[in-house]
Amino acid sequence: MILGIGIDLVQLKEIMDLGIEHYRTLILSENERKLCDNIPSLEAQAMFIAGRYAAKEAIFKALRKYNTNLNYHDFEVLNSDDGYTYVKTNYEELRGTIHLTMTHTDEYALAQVVIEG
Repeated sequence: MILGIGIDLVQLKEIMDLGIEHYRTLILSENERKLCDNIPSLEAQAMFIAGRYAAKEAIFKALRKYNTNLNYHDFEVLNSDDGYTYVKTNYEELRGTIHLTMTHTDEYALAQVVIEG
């Protein structure tokens, strides 16, 4: 049964204009920051952050918990050994599986989430 669907689009320019370090701290967990640190170019780091930002906003929308006490650090968007992204969470109220897909262009990162329970 589908519990929620969410989608979000983030413009790379927003990340670059307001500062990568600001968004690194705001959006990324410690594990995500380690992944980001291994990316050599600032533009690629900004795209990594934009993707995680879009994913977490899509999760909030799917949970219908936008503007509540949820925190970006309650969720991690990580990569499995085969390269696919998955969501890890310590959000105890979530009783389901989060399916995530992300895509990027030169200007945007988009994420869609389906929560199944």
